[in-house]
Amino acid sequence: MPSSKMLMACLFGVLCVSACNEQVVVRETEATCGNGSIEAGEACDDGNDVNTDGCTLACTVAACGDGTTRTDLVAGDEGFEGCDDGND
Repeated sequence: MPSSKMLMACLFGVLCVSACNEQVVVRETEATCGNGSIEAGEACDDGNDVNTDGCTLACTVAACGDGTTRTDLVAGDEGFEGCDDGND
């Protein structure tokens, strides 16, 4: 017989599975860009709100042609951009 805590969790939209006398709770959560953890659909997530470093606010790796000029590098550094107009 399920416990009252398990029933409450199941009532609030949490998928509950009981197997081998152990309770497993599975929650579906969307990836949150900017939380510092790389999750589904993210190439990077540095946990900051800076769009001009190696990881954009869209959690994609900064690259030439993305329309954003990196400011975290200096001339001579790999990936340095003097400008980026969004053209490849």
